[in-house]
Amino acid sequence: MERRASASPTHRQQRKSDMSIVPFTYNNAFTEEVKLPERHFELFGRFLRIQQRYAADGKGGSALGFGKSAYNAAFVLSALLESNADIVEGKRVVELGCGPGLVAIAAALAKASRVLATDGDAEVLNLAAENFAANLNEEEAKAVAVAEFLWGDEEQRRALHGPFDVVLAADVAAVPYEEAYEALVQSLLSLVSPEGHVYLAYQRRHASEDAFFERLRQAFKEVEDLGREALHEDFRDSPISVFRCSRPSTSFVLEEAAPREFIREATEINNCTLLTAFKDRVDGGKALPEAFAARGGTEGDDAPGPDENAVDDFAEEDWK
Repeated sequence: MERRASASPTHRQQRKSDMSIVPFTYNNAFTEEVKLPERHFELFGRFLRIQQRYAADGKGGSALGFGKSAYNAAFVLSALLESNADIVEGKRVVELGCGPGLVAIAAALAKASRVLATDGDAEVLNLAAENFAANLNEEEAKAVAVAEFLWGDEEQRRALHGPFDVVLAADVAAVPYEEAYEALVQSLLSLVSPEGHVYLAYQRRHASEDAFFERLRQAFKEVEDLGREALHEDFRDSPISVFRCSRPSTSFVLEEAAPREFIREATEINNCTLLTAFKDRVDGGKALPEAFAARGGTEGDDAPGPDENAVDDFAEEDWK
């Protein structure tokens, strides 16, 4: 019987020396985790399994676009709640654009008295409900509910029975939803109580998103970047930020919200513009980054800002 020659000690040693330990990171540039059937997160001493329903249909599998995956900004906001549970503990919380439900789960585990997870897509809400049932015990699940809410729909907004102490949102200020920015800001403003706060996790992808932050600064008394140290350690060198917004002391009326049929359909983005937007981001850490100003870029930087006239459609492969 033929016998295979065994590897020599030199070869075995070489193989062993070639192997290195790669530390785990949630910010993995080599795996398209939003396309996996599920993502795993460790939060509040729990191992969470978040089911996803990504599809390569130009919208990530959801009617409004990219709502059936847990994106990194959602994890960053969830990790903030883990390390600062007092943000939501004992408070009434609503989340806009809940996707598969990771942030709402984190709010429940941080002992919010009530968590209402909203999304404009009924299928996304069904997915979130599945994840609540799989990751929360019976008592925790009692504090969580889902409700359909499309920004700018006044009937749906009234049915939420706000205002709330805390409004949470991750990856809602994004170019696929550009036509709904006005409605989004109005929704944030109308749902947060006078003494409450909005916590917004944001990953910059395109210069057109600056229009949202311009409206946000007009509507809220203060829009504060919580800084890099507030982020999970895996994302302190990423294009993700978390903002805390405080309501103005007087009422503020925005322009009429965009009708629901105008919510943008996501297609394809100009790659050059996307790269410019990423390069143009300023971490700052203390205040609103200069990249959100009309010009873009760092203060005193002579480099041109993002090309505002570039094609700004968005492709599923860029929504990571």
